[in-house]
Amino acid sequence: MRGASKQQLENEIRIGLSYGLVFSNPTEAVNILRPLPPQTIIQEFDQLVRSVEPSLRKDAAGFIQVARELLPEKDANELIGKLHQIHYDHIDGRFDNVDMLLDRHEFSPAETDAIILQMGANHLYQGMNFPGGLEKAIPEYKDWLASRFPQETDRRLGEALGKWIVSWGNNEKAYEAILNFRSFGMNDEAVIAFLNTTGLQLGEEKVEKLADMLTDRELAARFIDQIKSPATE
Repeated sequence: MRGASKQQLENEIRIGLSYGLVFSNPTEAVNILRPLPPQTIIQEFDQLVRSVEPSLRKDAAGFIQVARELLPEKDANELIGKLHQIHYDHIDGRFDNVDMLLDRHEFSPAETDAIILQMGANHLYQGMNFPGGLEKAIPEYKDWLASRFPQETDRRLGEALGKWIVSWGNNEKAYEAILNFRSFGMNDEAVIAFLNTTGLQLGEEKVEKLADMLTDRELAARFIDQIKSPATE
């Protein structure tokens, strides 16, 4: 690497040494990677989850251990959440893949939430790319959620639509879907979760429109108060 500093070269060597050890000896991989900045580890492992699917299909335990031991909890959860991208054997269905991932490993509640949230946001976002795709993708994700989290289906669906906007920008399709939440069989919990997830990214007008649809008027007023700028009060 021409022009690289001594530290950069050392980091590259550590990363190269750690890749195989993540699967064969994750404890040693942790020791090798520990001097690296967390952001470097995040970037490298984000690439790892995309590039070594066969190994991760066999066993993601080392990947999970390294993320947990080297990163702050929030960053580790986000990185572990990206494991939803791997495909197991010849199973093509995204939901089957995640079911197998969740059944093979012992995840914390926060890690499970991250996997489900990122998978849901990706599934819904990709559905947007096909005619009528979102109308199909929303019920698919809703049905899968109901099979595993029957008491949390609407909340998780609203969070996934909100995560879509947080990850890829203020996309009108996600907003339109939550605006028509009743036509998709969702309840107020989906709208509340969507608003909590997107925060200020929606803009005042859209927050007011969604809040006005809530049956809990006191809660609706709180959402509107949160979004109003001092100049508009």
